Amino acid sequence: MKRTVVLAALILCMACIALADTPPTQMTQTPADDSQPVSYYPSVSPDSLYFKAYVGTALMSAAKSANPAPVNVVAMDFQQIQSVPCMDPQGSYVYEVASSNLRRFSTTDGSYTDVALSHAGVQVCATDGNHIFVPNGDSVHKYTMTGTYVNTTTLNIACDPFAFALVNDTVWASPDRDSEVFYGYAASGFGGGTITPEQTWHVGAGTNGTGNIAWDNTYYYVIWIGTSPITFKRFTADRTLYDSGEVSGIDPRSVMCTWTPQAAVAEPDGPTPVAASLAVTPNPIACGFATLRYSLPGTGPATITVFDVSGRPTYRHAVTAERDGAAKLDLRELRGGVYLVLLDAGAHTVAQKLVVRR
Repeated sequence: MKRTVVLAALILCMACIALADTPPTQMTQTPADDSQPVSYYPSVSPDSLYFKAYVGTALMSAAKSANPAPVNVVAMDFQQIQSVPCMDPQGSYVYEVASSNLRRFSTTDGSYTDVALSHAGVQVCATDGNHIFVPNGDSVHKYTMTGTYVNTTTLNIACDPFAFALVNDTVWASPDRDSEVFYGYAASGFGGGTITPEQTWHVGAGTNGTGNIAWDNTYYYVIWIGTSPITFKRFTADRTLYDSGEVSGIDPRSVMCTWTPQAAVAEPDGPTPVAASLAVTPNPIACGFATLRYSLPGTGPATITVFDVSGRPTYRHAVTAERDGAAKLDLRELRGGVYLVLLDAGAHTVAQKLVVRR
């Protein structure tokens, strides 16, 4: 049974990879089918930032730089012109809240599903990939990723509807987007009751008011909102300013990117298992040798397999997997193209797209 599921997911994944490397076509908005499996590799890139603009009708993308210039990549039927959506850490879905409705968009084709929420929010939401956080004043409602209510936690401030984000396992909120100050709350502390901030972050001055925050395990990205020009700042992991520039051409409401959350910890609503993860470097690869780094909830025998876009295995290597390990891959025999690297550790299977350049 497991092998059948893995092979089915693999075939779907290879189809997604092929689509990701095909020039975009005009998409039609249709409700998504939740019965379909989720692919290992969505259409977003770890090398890009993603934006939703004021009166935006599409997910926008730009290279990570001091002066991003976003362009439309996937049409999305957003519910509100002022909404501040969020993206899950893997980049599979974008989530938007409008009052009591949660809309989940596929980043592959923009199709969506709607879920009625038990507690109304404003136009902003945030996620760590395990839960969705929806603020409303000084209350933050927590839901599962499918919209089931978990609890409500009360902050010591009322959240500004534009200055709210969950990055690097911390919820950042500001009571006033003109104050240039964010307060940081540990995401694991949202178990109901009241909570006070553990950190304070002065992001400095910019045009108009501070807005959303993204994180890619190397840098924080902070946008301002209002009329052009729009201030954009990049901070290092210790929140030291790295560079500053402007977002070109749009009035952004949210900035998003893929990231790897810290190991999950037990929360008041029940323990969450540590998620399996996989990364291949360098990627793209040109020299023929790569390093595969992975994290798994357990140890034991595992197999690394590289598939081409037709689903044919082109490389296979057996390893004894550790909880946090690495393996060297000799890929000199691979031709230039797009591949899927799959780590099968029995109960856990993770994959990543690999581009080979010759």
